[in-house]
Parts: sequence; C-alpha cells; structure tokens
Amino acid sequence: MEGGVEGFERVSVFYPRGVRTGGPEALHQLVDALRSLGHDAALVPLPGTARSPRVAEYERYDAPERAHAARGPRDAVVTPEIWVPRASVTGAATWFCWWLSVDNSPVFLDERRRHTGAEAERTVAAAVRALPRRLGRGLAGPVRRRRLRAAVHLAQSVYARDFVARELAVPVALLSDYVTSSITGSDPPAEAARGTTTPVVAFNPAKGGEVVARVAAAVTTPVEWLPIVAMSPAEVEDALARSDVYLELGHLPGKDRIPREAAVRGAVVLIAARGAGANPDDFPLPAEHRIALGDDLAGRTVRVLTDVLADLPEHRRRQAGFRARLAQERRVFLAEVREGFGPARTAP
Repeated sequence: MEGGVEGFERVSVFYPRGVRTGGPEALHQLVDALRSLGHDAALVPLPGTARSPRVAEYERYDAPERAHAARGPRDAVVTPEIWVPRASVTGAATWFCWWLSVDNSPVFLDERRRHTGAEAERTVAAAVRALPRRLGRGLAGPVRRRRLRAAVHLAQSVYARDFVARELAVPVALLSDYVTSSITGSDPPAEAARGTTTPVVAFNPAKGGEVVARVAAAVTTPVEWLPIVAMSPAEVEDALARSDVYLELGHLPGKDRIPREAAVRGAVVLIAARGAGANPDDFPLPAEHRIALGDDLAGRTVRVLTDVLADLPEHRRRQAGFRARLAQERRVFLAEVREGFGPARTAP
C-alpha cells in the first residue's frame, strides 16, 4: 500500500487453527510482527477449526487469539487466500487478503488445473481436505472475484503478486514472511560438520517425487537420498542440516519454506522453474541452479546434479548471495508490515 495507512485499533488475523504448514506459520509471524510494532493484533480461528489444538511449535511467536474478529471502522481483518469471507465477516473493518499462494485459492481453481497438472491438484486437494469443507462453500467463483475487489491485497511472493494483479486487475503489495535459523550470515556450516563422505540429497516426495525417482535411477554418482516426509520440525531441521543438496522439482505456489530453510543450513538448492521457482525475485539463484521445464526434466536434472556434486564447495559459494538475502528476510518482513498496516494507533 503506497504511503501506508493510519494505525488500526485492532487487527484480527484469521488462520486454520491446528494446521502446521508454511501458511499458518506466516500468519503467526504477522501477528507477532504487528504486536512488536505496538498493534493490538490477534489470531482468529477460521470457521470450524476453533476446537483443533494449537500447533505447539508456534508458541515461540507472540500470537494470542481472540474468539471473534474486531470489525469496526478503525479495525483491520486479515484472511488467507484459501477463504473469501462474506461481507458480514469483515463488517466495517479494512479487509486484507493475504495471498500466501495462488494455487490454494478457490478463486483460481480452474487456472491451477490448466497450468500445474494432476500432481499439484492432488497436493492441493490433500491440504483442502485437512480443513473443514465449509471453507469451500458459499461464494461461487465469479462472486468471489467480485467480493475480492473490496479487499486490500498482499502477496507473499512476487509470483503471487504478479498473478493476482494480472488476473484481478487490482494493486497488490508485497508482504513476505521469513525462515528462522540459528545460522546467521551467508556462510554455511563447515564441510566437516555435515558428517558424511557420501553426499546427501534431500527432497520432498510430495512435490515432484515421481521425477526425483527417475533422477535417482539415472544418477551414477553415489548419493544418499533423504526424503523429507513424516518428520517433526526438529527432524526436518536435522535432515536439512546434514544435506548437501536440496532438490525441488515440484510446483511452488509461493516462496516455500523448505528450500529456503535448506539454503540457510548450507545445502545447495536446485529448483525446477515452476511457479515461484521460476521467478528470480522469489528465488535469486544462479541460472545453472534453476532447471528448465520440458520433456527431459529428469535428464536435465541429472546433468545439473552431477555437476554440483562434483564440486560442492564451489556451488555453495555461488549461492552465498541467496543465503545472505535469506538472513535479511525478517528485517524486510517487519518493514513490509510497518508499511502495510501503518503505525500502531495510540490512545487519545
């Protein structure tokens, strides 16, 4: 939002209570950031999720709850893109729609089917099933689009910003998020600390797993393949900390967290040019680490991965700029929150 806004009395941020993915964590980060700037901000469970237990890992954020959104003319309501609420939900408040992804929005369901294929559909469908069905009911597609014109639009990625601005013909501001790590700066962990002589390649089987299987069958270099699946947050962190490469061949509906978390822990990130993965503003990687799509994606990946494994220190060095930018994500996020929501309103 150009020039920011005058401060709100209260900011209510809707979130899917009990869901542990990148989107809900970003919603916690937003409330935490707003409160650090002096705002009276709180989370509000999305309809049907109030009885779910809160995610224990998110207790590190200062993100209390309120049962109902404050909807007065000096209040703000934030909803994630997975839900387009009726006007009665937002009332007289300023409504912000935060596009944490594009693919998970019911508004762009048909667009997603055309461009991301069956694999992304299965992934999105699984995520949607984890939430109450009522989130998908109510406003039909064209009605949702008209309703969205009443919102102030924010996007977590440049990919989502450009897509929403083009599709809805509305201004969209950036409101990113940040990854957390005990590692600071642009230097990865020491080579010896990774603890293995056989290179470790981590990947998420839910994203591009079928292509990764073809790559694994074709690579001749000895590799330990490490699927990131059925792990606790601590186990994911440990797995990424001992990985030499993180291979992402799926569709990225936003700036996904795991590739960024892998990078700050010293892994070389190789990414397919899909969704946000194709956008150099979202993932500022060297050109040789972004794998072009096409009929021979697996073959191209084999060639790139083989080259990287032949000189891991050099390829880590080439991603120093990417790691340095990740180290600044929290500072950038706080500046975006300050710009988008204005100063905290002081008592008269």
